[in-house]
Amino acid sequence: MPHILEEFSKCCDAEISKPEICDHFFPIKYDNYIVIVCGNKKQSMSYIYWMDVVDLIKDKLSKAGISIVQINQYKYPALKSTNLCLESISYQHIAYVIKNAKSVVSANGLLTHIASSYEVPCVSLHGEYYPSTCGPYWGNNNINLDAFSKEIKPCFESNDPHSLINKIKPEAVANSILTTLGIKTKTKIKSLFFGANYPNEVTEVNPNFFNQNIIDPNTPINIRLDWELNLQNAVNWSQNRKVNIFVDKQVDPKFFSYIKNSINQINFYVDENSSPEFLSLIEGLGLKIKLFCKKNADKNKTRLNLLDHIVEENPNLLKKDIDFREEICDSTFYKSSKLILSKNQFYSSYFSMRNNIPKNSSKEKVVDHPEFWEDKDHFYIFNK
Repeated sequence: MPHILEEFSKCCDAEISKPEICDHFFPIKYDNYIVIVCGNKKQSMSYIYWMDVVDLIKDKLSKAGISIVQINQYKYPALKSTNLCLESISYQHIAYVIKNAKSVVSANGLLTHIASSYEVPCVSLHGEYYPSTCGPYWGNNNINLDAFSKEIKPCFESNDPHSLINKIKPEAVANSILTTLGIKTKTKIKSLFFGANYPNEVTEVNPNFFNQNIIDPNTPINIRLDWELNLQNAVNWSQNRKVNIFVDKQVDPKFFSYIKNSINQINFYVDENSSPEFLSLIEGLGLKIKLFCKKNADKNKTRLNLLDHIVEENPNLLKKDIDFREEICDSTFYKSSKLILSKNQFYSSYFSMRNNIPKNSSKEKVVDHPEFWEDKDHFYIFNK
C-alpha cells in the first residue's frame, strides 16, 4: 500500500518535500544520547514494555558512551536507569532534542516523523496502521516494528482490543535500537510470557510486621490477612493510604468499620461454611466486597450457600497449564511487577516469601512449584 504522504501528493497535485521545523535550543549535557518517547494518547499506540527495553540496552549503551534521554507524554512514569527524563516541554524544544540525538525510538507519530525529517535514525513501533502507509518517510536508517501478519491485521482505530503493539517483544525493540547505532553486540533474550498484569506494579504486605518507612506512604497496598491474621498491624498499615484487604476468615466487623475510609475493596476467600449473614453485614457498612472460592472448597456447595453473591474461581495453576512449558529450562528467568513485604524484607513472589528468597536482582530463576505459578499474571518470563 502507498504511503499516506504519497496519496496526499497525488490528490493535491503537489510535490513531496521535507518539512521545515522551527526548533528551539534546549540544554542537554550529553554529547551522545538516544531518545526514548514514552506515552501516547491512543491505547492502540501505547507500548508498555519500555522499562524492559531500557534494561536490555543500558549496559551496552553505557559501554559505548551513549546516554538515554526519556521524553514523557501523557503522564507516563519516569523509567529507572535513564539518564534524563523530560516532560512538559514544548514541541520546539523536543525537536531540538531529537535533532541532536543518535537515535530515536517511539510509537509511530509526530516525533518519529520529526526524527525522520532530520534523518535521525528511528525505531518506530506500529499498532494502529501498517508501517508502509504511515511510517517515517525520510532517512535511510529507519526500522519499523509491528506484530502484523496475513492473519493479524492492524486495528485501524484508537482502541485496540488485542493491544497488538504490545506483541512487539522488548528484545526486538532493543536490538533495533542497537542496529541504528551500529552496535553489533545484540541481546540474546527470548521473551516467553507476559502476565496479564505485567508491568503494572502491585505492592502486597504480609502483616507480620509494621514499618511505615519501608515504602512510600502514598503507595496503595494489598494487606494479606489470609497470610497472617494480625489486625493491629493491618490497622497500622491502613493509616493514611488506600488498601485492599484479603482475608479467609471471619473477623470482627469493628475492624472494617475502623479503617473503612482507607478500604478500596475487601476480597474474601470463602467455602461452603462461610456465613452469608456476615458478608451481608460487611456490605451493609458500605464496603465493596469480592468473593473467591477457596482452593480446596466444594465450588458448587459454596455457590449454593452464598446464592446472593457472585463467587469467582481461584484455580490451582501448575506448569502443565502453561502453554510455553516446553521452552522452560535452566536458563529461564522472570521479572515480577509484584512486590511483597514481609518481616522487613522484599520479595518478588509468594513462593519467594514462603521460601525466604529476598528480592536481590532484576531477574530471578523460574521455579516449577504451584505457589510460584500463582503469581504468573505479574511475571515477565524469558530465556537468557
